[in-house]
Amino acid sequence: MSQLVSELKKCEEFRERGVKIVALTSRKGLCVHEKLKTMESSAMLTEKCEDLTEKGKCPYKDEQLLDILSANLL
Repeated sequence: MSQLVSELKKCEEFRERGVKIVALTSRKGLCVHEKLKTMESSAMLTEKCEDLTEKGKCPYKDEQLLDILSANLL
């Protein structure tokens, strides 16, 4: 995903037109939680992620995830 975004940024036509790029992926692709990101089942990862987030027990806040994405994709 990051390679695709990187290549599109190099494209002159995209820059000239001001095309905006949004990278979409699943929780499994975005998760930085050491225990959750190794889960085989995406459904189980989503369930655990929602549970931790709702209870305020996930050590990774949305702002931190956005910072990580921004650093990798922008």
